[in-house]
Amino acid sequence: MKLRVLHIGDPIKYNHDVYARFSSEFEIIQPTAEEREREEFMRALKERRWGDFHAVFRPFWNTGGEMGRWDSELIPLLPKSVKVMASAGAG
Repeated sequence: MKLRVLHIGDPIKYNHDVYARFSSEFEIIQPTAEEREREEFMRALKERRWGDFHAVFRPFWNTGGEMGRWDSELIPLLPKSVKVMASAGAG
C-alpha cells in the first residue's frame, strides 16, 4: 500500500522527472482549485473526502494557499494519519 500525499496547489512546472519518481512511490491526491478554497477545503476534510492521507505537499509557494492560514480552525480537521507537511518557500 502506498502512502497518500495531498498535493495542494497547481500542477508542477519544473522537475517532472523528480515528480514522476515521487508519484511512483506515493499515491498523490490533488484537489481542484475550487476544493482548495477555505470553506470547501474545510468541508472536504470534515467529510473525509480524501480519506486518510499521510502528508501535505505544497510544491510552489505561489499556489496552494487558497485555504488560508493553517490555524486552530483548520489543523484539527486533518486526519490523524498526517505526519508531514512540506511547503516550498522563497529564501
